[in-house]
Amino acid sequence: MMPYAVNPSVPPAISPYRAAGVVTEDGRTLPLLETQLRVRAGAGLAHVVLRQTFRNPFRAPLAVRYQVPLPPDGAVGGFSFDIDGVRIEGDVRGRAEARADYEAALVEGRTAALLEQDRSSLFNQEVGNIPPGATLVAELRVDHPLTWSTDGRWQWRFPTVVASRYLGAAGRVADADRVAPAVARDGATTPRIELELTVTDPLYGEPTSSAHPIVVHPSGPVTRVALADRDAAMDRDFAVEWTVPAETATARLRTHRPERPELAGDAYGLLTLTPPWQPTPSVPRDLILLLDVSGSMDGAPLRQLQRVSSALVESLGPDDTLSMIAFAMRPSSFKRKPARVTPRLKRKAQAWIHRLQAGGGTEMRRGIIEALTPLRHDGQRQVVLMTDGLIGFEDQVVGTILDRLAAGSRVHCLGVGSAVNRSLTQSAARAGRGVEVIVGVDEAPEPAARRLVAATAAPLVVDLYLTGTALRASAPSRMPDLFAGAPACLSVRLAPEGGTLEVHGQTPTGPFRQSLVVPPVAPSRDGEEIRRRFAREWVADHELRRVRGERVDAEVEAWGLRHRIATRLTSWVAISPEALVDPTAPSRKQVIPQAVPHGMSPLALGVRPPAPASPPAYRAAHLMSAIPGPGGPPPTFTRAGALPPPPGGVPSPDFAEDGFSGGAPPPASPPMGPPPGSAPPAPRRRGRRAAPPASKKGASAPYEGGADGGGVPHGPNPATLHGRVVLARGGRLVVEVVVPFALPWAPDVSVGLETDAATFAALLEREHSTEGTVEAGQVIRITLSHAASGPPHRLHVTSGGRNWVIELS
Repeated sequence: MMPYAVNPSVPPAISPYRAAGVVTEDGRTLPLLETQLRVRAGAGLAHVVLRQTFRNPFRAPLAVRYQVPLPPDGAVGGFSFDIDGVRIEGDVRGRAEARADYEAALVEGRTAALLEQDRSSLFNQEVGNIPPGATLVAELRVDHPLTWSTDGRWQWRFPTVVASRYLGAAGRVADADRVAPAVARDGATTPRIELELTVTDPLYGEPTSSAHPIVVHPSGPVTRVALADRDAAMDRDFAVEWTVPAETATARLRTHRPERPELAGDAYGLLTLTPPWQPTPSVPRDLILLLDVSGSMDGAPLRQLQRVSSALVESLGPDDTLSMIAFAMRPSSFKRKPARVTPRLKRKAQAWIHRLQAGGGTEMRRGIIEALTPLRHDGQRQVVLMTDGLIGFEDQVVGTILDRLAAGSRVHCLGVGSAVNRSLTQSAARAGRGVEVIVGVDEAPEPAARRLVAATAAPLVVDLYLTGTALRASAPSRMPDLFAGAPACLSVRLAPEGGTLEVHGQTPTGPFRQSLVVPPVAPSRDGEEIRRRFAREWVADHELRRVRGERVDAEVEAWGLRHRIATRLTSWVAISPEALVDPTAPSRKQVIPQAVPHGMSPLALGVRPPAPASPPAYRAAHLMSAIPGPGGPPPTFTRAGALPPPPGGVPSPDFAEDGFSGGAPPPASPPMGPPPGSAPPAPRRRGRRAAPPASKKGASAPYEGGADGGGVPHGPNPATLHGRVVLARGGRLVVEVVVPFALPWAPDVSVGLETDAATFAALLEREHSTEGTVEAGQVIRITLSHAASGPPHRLHVTSGGRNWVIELS
């Protein structure tokens, strides 16, 4: 049998994940009961333990899917789950292998959890086969750097919500359905989150937060921070800042050497550089403000953008020039060419900024091209991109910056809003050798403006690079500039025997150089976050190379596996050793919805009930309301023949002879009997029938039987369902189908499997396939053994005397 690919990101005509709204059919709450954050932060790094508690309120096994936002520079270095007191640790595997192992475990009745990276800041978590009534706690362990704010302050920022994104024309974003979130209409009913933060730095004053009310508890050498109201809505970032004593050393190195034998040949370090203060001569600046005024920026985000833009305009002097470009579907400029700054120009610029209105899509690349057009050779071209980043084609924008950025120019990014897409803003700033600054809609804009002013004025040290006998590699490869009073953290891979490490750069008055002696590094369990930080930075550098067209997939996967971190090509998977549910039982699947981000307009994001109008530019996968019963887009199914509605059910207004074309499906009804005139369900049978004779070449023979269980069902009026291939490995094919109404399901053991070439015989694995009465909205699993070549696109099944055609995607 020739292997073929299974693409779990392509949705079937009926999504296997049933969006149940904020409450379930019987009025109980969603499976996600609570989320907890346990954080330990200090010395520029944070270690985060994210715990999510799920409970299955149904009588059937439950699978849950949840989009998890994470810091874009975070390294996911651990994944596990506890189920009723038993802890199951995860492992990192190649993405395709992890997905296949997860699906295979569900077929066997084992409980499993999977974590996949869809963007650097967006992960997809699936937990399957949660037993009825059971409680499961999924745990992610993430290491990520802190952000240096202003006035000697560190900031810890962590996202809690995923926003809808502008995807452009159909097909522009290949994984559009992976990044479009399910959205709850009523944010107050979404799950809540609890925070416990421990700060290990010595402090001047107490930590503060403009995003949430907090309570501070000094506790000896550490400071503990909690939410004032114990929990919070998951609709904005957590952001906590604290002031630390001024750094006296210009260069400080923390090192680590792993104990694992396969990694012990290298040591790793985190180099913190603090430039010495010195006066800098005034250098003419060409400041270009690139302002996102698309629909998602409407309201509070636009007002924040205007306030920071105004502060940047006021920072300009008479030797500087100003350009401003607003963009939504197309760019619009303040003036046709850069203008010399005068008091009169500033007044006009301020008026132009405050007249901006938001609306439309986010065609950001066109604005980037216009902003990076060369100006004058003696100026420092400083582009400040202000946006919420809510697009799905990040690589196109980052690639444009990489291709068009001239020497001496910089691109800085201000992320504005409660759910900034930092996969864009951080990557764009990294490609542009600039800084990334984030400001929430309730946060004071002045610190963000001060940092951008410092970044767009003359930096103290530019063109940084490292050398030395201890150095083996450094990341990021495009090193940032150094600004007054602002430390920069660089990751390095070192020779374990030590040596020298030298920092080189250029200042306005001449060369910059700092030297450090690196002592030998002994293996230790402490400091693993330093190694993971380097691995994540190394992968980020390779992803920039990929955007430019280089082939880096093999290296990215190898680094993810070697260092046990999640990447675009490596995933975490955790599987119980024993079966915890009956694999033949019908199951349920649910999506946990995201809140509407704080301060953002649901209508501006395209979050609205389904309508016959054209799709919105900003795409949410579906909208779920806080009322009992199914939410989100209704399942769609068709029939090849006249299949009556389920007995006792009320037909939908859209019920017609050719099936449901829209609207809500028929409501769940009591278990119904077989269709009129059909045979009763076949008794449960274990074991398998003999497969039809194979051809001389070893492939399955074409399937030419009748409708008696020994061939393709050719009886009248075959009904059509839609299913999804979730596993195709080792001669086994697993298909999942969401049934739109209650029905008895007892398929015959012989199934027709149709490919582009022919229709082949396939053998049902009853011990791994669903049988029994299935309720509306439940999932049935069909597990087959076969030897067909090529991907199948249709199954022919007989169940209880009725013929079914299952269209596959």
